[in-house]
Amino acid sequence: MGLKQYSYSEGDANWYATFLARVEKQSKGMNAISLTNFTTSTVCAIAAGSVVEIDGAIFIASAETSITGSIATGLNYIICSVTDTNANPYWSQSAGTWDTAKQGFYTAAERYVAGCVSDGTKYENKWIYEHLTKSVDSVPNHLIIPKVKIGNSTRSASGLQSVTGIGFKPSVVVFFASDAVVSNANLSWGFDDGTTHMCMELNEDGGAIHMDYAKSMAVNSGGGDDIDGYISTMNSDGFTITWALSGSGSLTFEYLVFP
Repeated sequence: MGLKQYSYSEGDANWYATFLARVEKQSKGMNAISLTNFTTSTVCAIAAGSVVEIDGAIFIASAETSITGSIATGLNYIICSVTDTNANPYWSQSAGTWDTAKQGFYTAAERYVAGCVSDGTKYENKWIYEHLTKSVDSVPNHLIIPKVKIGNSTRSASGLQSVTGIGFKPSVVVFFASDAVVSNANLSWGFDDGTTHMCMELNEDGGAIHMDYAKSMAVNSGGGDDIDGYISTMNSDGFTITWALSGSGSLTFEYLVFP
């Protein structure tokens, strides 16, 4: 670690300067920010009493302070810019860079203090950078993967279907599909990463089992009524399914999405 720094005792001629230097070093990287509504999905603010060190200066929130700007789908960062004697928090979607000399995530002289994950409307999975803590990709490790998403939909036509509101760009989607919610249903279980598509089909009222390596959903209801689909693109807030239809096939499907 190096040599002991800023040792002083009563009677030292330079004790005051040494004391101030020691306080300055001890406060470097300090982030004692608190967020309102921290455990909910509603909008947050910097709580009154919050304290943060920014580029050598200490700032205290004497009152609750709103965060300007807006959030977007994905990771959102709270950055404090400094004007005159004030630290002004605002939202950004650009990640910061760890500054070893300043002991924090920065962009120029602006410090990153906190953040959240959003689907574009909700403020979820809020986090606060801890004092003197460096994290990969400027996001706490447990939030690099925001979360999974589940949902359901129906389809009875060919063409493209856009599934949105996921809150992140998917890497893999698991599908469960059926043409009925009663007995003797025709079923499909599949996986899709946007490039590789595969599924298992239980069709013809349970009379035939197939493996398909070109589709992630495929239901054959018999009598020429077939419908199948696969993910053609992964998007920043969801995915797009390309469907093919024969006859009057239809299905209901559920999905489990991983970031």
